Amino acid sequence: MKLREKTLLITGLTLTCLILLMIGVSNSVIMSSYAELEKENTEKNVKRVVNALMHDISTLDTFVYDWAAWDDTYEFIDDLNEEYIESNLVDETFIDAELDIMLFVNSSGKISYGKAFDRENEVEVAIPEYFSKLPPNNILFHHEDIESSVAGIILLPDGPMIIVSRPILKSNDEGPVKGALIMGRYLGSEEIESLSEITHLSVTLHYIGEENFPDDFIRAISHLSKNTPVYIEPLSEDSIAGYGLLTDIYGNPVIVLKAEMQRDIYAQGKSTIFYFTVATVIIGIILCTAMLLLLDKYVLSRISRLSKEVVEIGEKGDFSSRVSEEGNDELSSLAETINKMLESLEVNAAKLKKSNEELEQFAYVVSHDLKEPVRMIKSYMELLKKRYGSKLDSDANDFIDFAVDGAERMQKLIEDLLAYSRVDRKGEPFKLVDCNKILEKALKNLELAIKETNAIVRNSKLPEVMGDETQLLQLFHNLISNAIKFRDTRKPEIKITAEKKENEWVFCFEDNGIGIQPENFNRIFMIFQRLHTAKEYPGTGIGLAICKKIVERHGGIMWVESEPGKGSRFYFTIPVKDDGH
Repeated sequence: MKLREKTLLITGLTLTCLILLMIGVSNSVIMSSYAELEKENTEKNVKRVVNALMHDISTLDTFVYDWAAWDDTYEFIDDLNEEYIESNLVDETFIDAELDIMLFVNSSGKISYGKAFDRENEVEVAIPEYFSKLPPNNILFHHEDIESSVAGIILLPDGPMIIVSRPILKSNDEGPVKGALIMGRYLGSEEIESLSEITHLSVTLHYIGEENFPDDFIRAISHLSKNTPVYIEPLSEDSIAGYGLLTDIYGNPVIVLKAEMQRDIYAQGKSTIFYFTVATVIIGIILCTAMLLLLDKYVLSRISRLSKEVVEIGEKGDFSSRVSEEGNDELSSLAETINKMLESLEVNAAKLKKSNEELEQFAYVVSHDLKEPVRMIKSYMELLKKRYGSKLDSDANDFIDFAVDGAERMQKLIEDLLAYSRVDRKGEPFKLVDCNKILEKALKNLELAIKETNAIVRNSKLPEVMGDETQLLQLFHNLISNAIKFRDTRKPEIKITAEKKENEWVFCFEDNGIGIQPENFNRIFMIFQRLHTAKEYPGTGIGLAICKKIVERHGGIMWVESEPGKGSRFYFTIPVKDDGH
């Protein structure tokens, strides 16, 4: 993956992760805030129900106070006159005041008069046994002073009841206290419906100990306490319930109150999160796109263009070219530095080219000029031996042989040196060459050596390439000749293949010869470098240097892979031209 793609990918992923993290954190914060609001709202609604109930109790307390602090009641507790009963304790009073019980208790703590009424059937019923079992000093029956009062809830066998007890006083609120007036109203379905209408909530009451106590009320009881007056439990995605614990006039928990309501706040929270997420994603996409486009335009594209220009200069080898210097930043400074480097390379390349040309010219001239004197030395030494060999002793004849052999090796060395210098100087223009035909010519030239060594040469189908036919023939000839020459006791086996990789052909000449030590892989391609003596393996040490120079002239590279005793594989590449050759 290229630097540009990596940078865009990493930047995009980083921004995406940051956006997702921001969405996650924001959603968590927003949802927790809405959850807290929902909790507070539910607690308020439960308290509203409790307050509505307390208001009913307070209203009843006011009603009882009006009756208890009344001269007629003050007299009635003493004489229990019929006129009071007929005027005030009639059924209509219970119906209009929504009362279920009324008790008149004297100062001794005894019930002087009492009446219980079934408002649903509009008939008088028996007073619950609960009241007859209360002791005289019970808080409902006994008031210490004129300010005393009791208002709250009691739990009767028939269900919970709102109960109020006031001291019986004169109309001017003076005593002495002559007893207590008690009024009660069952906390039944009508009362609960009234609470629901007032609070606009679905209200449910269950008293502790009743049969078939609901599971959610059981869970609520386990959580409710003085420190946790309200327990909240989501019922579904759409509804939530708050539970409260009501105590009786003695402080004992008797009723669990449930207020059920729609989860409007929760729904609003989800809606807020949805729109926030959508908005964040849209804004994030816009910001990411803008940032990536700006990064690509002002940084990455410039890096890519700079890299492309440097690669083009490298491929063409034209150090006179320069890269563009845009802007006034680090990239422009880098481009300026590259141009300075190219300028230095151009100067050095020119010097090196001139030096190489002079060196090649020198080598060519020297080799050419030495060729004739060496030939003359060899010829005269051979003539000397032919005419006067019989007159010379054996040592003199050996000396002549040494001189002739040296002259022959010098002649061969000069020819190879001339061939090395001609690679660049005398090269032919490139044309389409069939490497299969090149191989055929090379094998024909080496036919005698192949027969003498029983060498086996195998090859795959070779491609057509753009090149110098003469030099490619020399390249093939040298590599096959070396494979035959540098062999052990086994007969030579040579395999020649070519494989196309991307924009180049990779040729391989593989043999089963003596192999090469790894430390000599580079040395063998240097001119006049030999790994063996002339007696072991004859040669000048220029053959592979010529091969490498031919490959480089064709725009390729050459290398070797080998192990001693396991043969060698010589590789070289030839670029594929635009037309596929």
